[in-house]
Amino acid sequence: MLITLEPGTDRGNVLQMLRQVLAAAENLNGRQDKARELHVAYLEWVNTACGQLRRQISSADLDRLVTTDRYSTVLSMQITPPTVFLSTLRDVDLAHVTGPIREMLSLEISEHIHNLRQALATLTTWSQRLPSLAGSGETSGGSTLLSCK
Repeated sequence: MLITLEPGTDRGNVLQMLRQVLAAAENLNGRQDKARELHVAYLEWVNTACGQLRRQISSADLDRLVTTDRYSTVLSMQITPPTVFLSTLRDVDLAHVTGPIREMLSLEISEHIHNLRQALATLTTWSQRLPSLAGSGETSGGSTLLSCK
């Protein structure tokens, strides 16, 4: 997955940030939290990832890697029983309600990990190739990887 760096961005810094965001997603994926805790942790991960990658990669790439359509759905979800039922459901296991939500969160996190790995691998490959292409139109730290002559 080719990503577009914002003009003036240092590829090395973006690679480091992508590694950090990926590691955090992998840690999140390994958690055994209940749906509500995973929901909150996922939203915190998205906020942190956006903060790290904003102004480093294009908005379209940030949307593909972090703020996906499913993220918008997750953001709108409330994983608590309605207040009317709180007194009657105090000790009831809500796994039948939150199980599918947790599965959706796990799927979303797995897809983030897959996409981040692809973006990291592609940018790493291009970063290794670009020094040998120095005279071929690469702009240092900019969004253009190669230009045709």
